[in-house]
Amino acid sequence: MTLHPPPGADPRALTLVFDAVTHEVRTHRVQFFLRSDWAGGVAAQVPRPLAVGDSAHTVFQLNLGPPRAGGAWGPLLQAGAHHILEGADHLLFLLMLMVVAPLVARRGTWAGARRARDSWREVAIIVSAFTLGHTLTLVLGSTGVLRPPASWVEVGVAASIVLAAWHAARPLWSGAERGMALAFGLVHGLAFSASLSGAGLTVGQHAQALLAFNLGIEAAQLGLVALALPALLLAQTAGDVAYARLRLGLAGLGGALALWWVAERLDVPLPWQLPEPTAFTPVGALLALWAVALLTRGRGRGRAVRPAVR
Repeated sequence: MTLHPPPGADPRALTLVFDAVTHEVRTHRVQFFLRSDWAGGVAAQVPRPLAVGDSAHTVFQLNLGPPRAGGAWGPLLQAGAHHILEGADHLLFLLMLMVVAPLVARRGTWAGARRARDSWREVAIIVSAFTLGHTLTLVLGSTGVLRPPASWVEVGVAASIVLAAWHAARPLWSGAERGMALAFGLVHGLAFSASLSGAGLTVGQHAQALLAFNLGIEAAQLGLVALALPALLLAQTAGDVAYARLRLGLAGLGGALALWWVAERLDVPLPWQLPEPTAFTPVGALLALWAVALLTRGRGRGRAVRPAVR
């Protein structure tokens, strides 16, 4: 049912009288939740408990507080950023593609180096392709058009890291990272959509929620990419051999971690459990990446760097 306040009443402060079932079944309990409140900044979140009714409690004073400036935009931007910052598997996938951005594939090997500005351009293409893919399925998933089993989506996310790590170790084909960013962006978008639901929102509010949530994802993603790529470019100046060791080390570590996640998400019996991706912090990962890049640069100092490929 839909209840409307009388003319002149404050729709954010109401008295709710409800005694259905409880007046006949004294042991019955009724729970009231706030599912969405766009003006109050509540949208696409876990429903908030408001009150519990029983045979002795049938009148409830509910006060939603004053409207919030900007409505739910602020919380949704934060939710999108928080989701990507907690999603170490999403960031690991991008890192596996970024680590080869300064390189050029030739005849099945990483055989050449790009100039720094060309590396930035390549990363911009990769990130744009990933954004295009996950935006499409974020829209389709959050509106209910696509509803694949969540467990299989999580397996697909981990499997995408395995393939990206393989490509980082030995190129599948020239430019494969662009296609993988777009294709697997579709899979990652379905994982993002699990955190965004249009329940209780109008069509217009849901469209705004999608935009705000996606902008939060992109802001966090671009910020982390902008901090990670300089470390890779710094390590590249140490020379081909030193950078190859870094690349293979990252590919091996990322691929092994992703394979473990695939096995866990398929419920394969394992001798022990690794922490879920949410246990890894981007700040710690960035610090570790910079430390390794500086160490690589220090050890490779004095070695020749291969000419940049145009």
